[in-house]
This record gives sequence, C-alpha cells and structure tokens, in this order.
Amino acid sequence: MRFAKNLFVFGFALLTFFCSSKAEEEPGWECYQKSRLAQVCVEKKLYKTGKGDRFFVQVCITNHNDQPIGIKGGEHSEGRYFYPRSWTVVADPKDPNAAINGIRIEPPKADKQRDKMLLADFKDGKLQMIAPHKSFIYYTDFNNNTLKDVAKECAGTGFMQVIMESYCFATDGKKCEIVFPMTIIPIKLPTSVYSIPAHSKLLTSGGY
Repeated sequence: MRFAKNLFVFGFALLTFFCSSKAEEEPGWECYQKSRLAQVCVEKKLYKTGKGDRFFVQVCITNHNDQPIGIKGGEHSEGRYFYPRSWTVVADPKDPNAAINGIRIEPPKADKQRDKMLLADFKDGKLQMIAPHKSFIYYTDFNNNTLKDVAKECAGTGFMQVIMESYCFATDGKKCEIVFPMTIIPIKLPTSVYSIPAHSKLLTSGGY
C-alpha cells in the first residue's frame, strides 16, 4: 500500500471533441453510478504521450439527457473534474482487504448561492458543455510516478488498482447536481501502455 507515495497532483489532457455515448456499453470501461445529469466512466488502460515518462488514464463524462449540460470542477479538483489519486498492486481486486485506504475528498453540502452562480455560468457559456447523449473525453496523468515505476511494480500478475477522486458540479440550466463518483479501476496485469491519439490537447499541472 503506497497511499502517501502515490498521492497524485496531475493535470488534464482534454480532447476538443465529443464522442458518442458508448463507454458504459464496453467491457473495457469501469463506470460510476449515473446521476440524473451525468455518468463518469474510466477506461481500464494506461496511456502515454510521445515524450516524457508520465502515464495517463482516459475519462468519459456522458450526458444522458435530451438537453445540453454544463460541468464545472469542484473546489479541490482545480477544474480538473475527476482524477487518479493513488494506486497499488493486488492479486484479486474483488478481495475486500485489497481496497486502497486513505483520506477522501468529501463533496460539499447543498448551497443555493453556489447553484445560482452555476446557473449564471451556464447561461453565460462559461462551463464545459456536453451535448445531449454525447460524452466529454479527457486524459488525466499521474505526475508523481513514472512508466518505469509502473513497469517495476506491475511486472508480475494480478491487478493494478487505481482509485479515482474528486467531484464536479453539473447543470442543465434548470437543476444543479454534485456528481460525486468513486470507484477503483482494476487494470489486469501484465498490461500494455497505449499512445494517446493524435490531436489530443494536453493540459497538465506541470506544463507537460
């Protein structure tokens, strides 16, 4: 268990397009419980860029409604929505003793003033918009570990477990929600590291 070692501060790599809503239908994705406005899925793969030694996971936020929605990162996410907080290697991800422990970011309580500001941002076009029945895709990087660390720790069999963290605010212009997913992403070992598709926009905390 390496919670302290693997507390990640990371950046987002945001694709500039929307995709069809199919992540929840694919076996290679781990999906959080869907709220009224959005569902969050994380692909069970590791990614890399053509430079540097950081590694990434892909996140898909889907709008299941007939109206567009806008999302905004929570206070602790610094606009980064959902991100990998820590990871470890286990033999069996279904073993209850294999869960990653540690302090979690808790979602804020209901706040009418915050909701009023969110609705105003939606009206003014200041939120990340997601079209009806479409998804917003981005990549998040682990910037506290390298591909060499993964290769060393994940050389055997079992599973690499990645815990996702944080929350975001969502609105359709009428109602507001806090989307607060929490899941552990099991990545079967040994695993390959895939290249992030061309033309992906990378936004990271370290200017990567």
